[in-house]
Amino acid sequence: MKSPKVSLENLPLLREKTERVSEYVGGRLRTHLATLYPLLAPKRIFGKYVGSRETVARADEAYRELATQYKDAAGAPFDLRSDLDEEALSAIEHGIEIYPWTYTHEVGGKKITIISPFRWAVSYRCDYTLAEMLNIHLGGGKDRRIGSVRHFVVNAVATQIALARSAGGADVLKDLRYEIQSAPVPGLGKLTMLAIGPALTSFLPPDDLLTMSIKLSGVPEFIELVDGSALDGMVDPFRTRIEELLKA
Repeated sequence: MKSPKVSLENLPLLREKTERVSEYVGGRLRTHLATLYPLLAPKRIFGKYVGSRETVARADEAYRELATQYKDAAGAPFDLRSDLDEEALSAIEHGIEIYPWTYTHEVGGKKITIISPFRWAVSYRCDYTLAEMLNIHLGGGKDRRIGSVRHFVVNAVATQIALARSAGGADVLKDLRYEIQSAPVPGLGKLTMLAIGPALTSFLPPDDLLTMSIKLSGVPEFIELVDGSALDGMVDPFRTRIEELLKA
């Protein structure tokens, strides 16, 4: 898809529009996840392994899945012990949080942090944010708190398992027009996180304009810009399914 034309003159307005829409969509996502949290609460999925006194069906299976996926993600750059213990699971029951999805874009030998305005990493809340984890491990892992790093990895894995096993949680989010996937986090090895966002597209301006914007701001960070024309082709899955049923 061809990116819309953008110049240094209209860049501030386009960025303002992007941030306005991103703030609205992110706020709605937080509200929706908070409403769904009773379905996604760790005790409903992992039972006794996170301190629940109630018997939870398939909790042993969910825990084995968590242990396997955690072990796969615990290597570089985290270099964590690969086995789970009671302490590693103690910080799961802390609510749910969303973090802007970021990645690195290199221009002229310089690395720029790019923020996706309509995609968020979703995880049970813990001490470190995604941005802090990236800063720590892309910077060589200095001054990190091992326990907090381990909690972040455990929570990220557990969130994906919980949504997959929740009673209709993923279906509700899809009906709310969100796209859901587990995606690798650039810079964090084999760790994947739950990525959620609407079917809105964004783009980067040409590298020369991107470089000029970074120089003017003095901050090596840029948010992708909203593509307003993408609304024309936005699909409503609910309507599409109804149309299919009517045509059958």
